[in-house]
Amino acid sequence: MKSNEIKSNQIKIKSKIVEMPAVCFICLETSPPPIQMGCACRGDTGLAHIGCLVRAAESQATHRGLEGWWECRTCKQSFTGAVQRGLAEELWSRVRDQRTESEDRLDAANILAIALSAQCKYVEAEQMRREILEVQRRVLGPEHPETLASTGHLAVSLNSQGKHDEAERMQRELLEVRRRVLGAEHPNTLGSAINVAFSLCSRGKYAEAEQMLRELLFVQQRVLGTEHPETLATMSNLGCGASTHIDNNEQRRHVAP
Repeated sequence: MKSNEIKSNQIKIKSKIVEMPAVCFICLETSPPPIQMGCACRGDTGLAHIGCLVRAAESQATHRGLEGWWECRTCKQSFTGAVQRGLAEELWSRVRDQRTESEDRLDAANILAIALSAQCKYVEAEQMRREILEVQRRVLGPEHPETLASTGHLAVSLNSQGKHDEAERMQRELLEVRRRVLGAEHPNTLGSAINVAFSLCSRGKYAEAEQMLRELLFVQQRVLGTEHPETLATMSNLGCGASTHIDNNEQRRHVAP
């Protein structure tokens, strides 16, 4: 076979591969076009219909609770993108009319707030976070772990919108409560200290942020060890300049549950 004929056949084969329709890995149907799940175990082949994932979440409810609405059963990684938001909105539509104190409603609201934040819908996420926090303060109390976690999440939403004054105030209050309730060396307390440092950087208070990180590093080296990932992250922030290296992703990682 001549080289030109070989190249022509290769082009035809590649064209056929590209033109193959996307298939939902659950129902194996192509219509409507499935969308990317974003989890690690299936990579580019992780395509599914929202409806199929909804039915899968329903079938897993007895042993997984609400996990099936936001996490891949196989790789345990959270869904992302349109799948994440689609499942969150479907779940919220099912429970939003329940009483505000309902545990399922609060959990669904939190899942939707996470999905909105992931898509940079910070205003909508803030509204959800405020509603969650108001109920938790009233029902669980201001120092309950879930209430404190929601306080931190709300501060993240505020910082993401440039509302740094209110975010810093909330983060400082949260840090003080965690120091009193959990102790200065608890992981959640250390995470709150990092979040305060981020808020300080966001307001241009770099010297105060640096001082806080130095104090935090001293505790982390003693409690976690010099080679712990959190200790190394703090060292990196100090070495490279806190104002440029504590970003919003770092903050989200430290909002303790």
